[in-house]
Amino acid sequence: MPMDPNSQLSKLQSPQTLEETAKMHRVPYREAVGSLMYCAVATRPDISFAVGIVSQHLDNPGWAHWEAVKRIFCYLAGTT
Repeated sequence: MPMDPNSQLSKLQSPQTLEETAKMHRVPYREAVGSLMYCAVATRPDISFAVGIVSQHLDNPGWAHWEAVKRIFCYLAGTT
């Protein structure tokens, strides 16, 4: 599945400290979500819901949000 049904992504999972913010600053979250949006619109409508959920956290993504994005990429790799 492109998204874990037991996981709830929320704003509370965003970075709270400067160290966490610096760690997430190095992650290409916005670019990855943009690539997933292109896939969802162009060829893969099955990931649209999951991409919509992760795109809600573009302003201040946390590590849990990044893990959700990587899970969508793994789903795409496994279902070509």
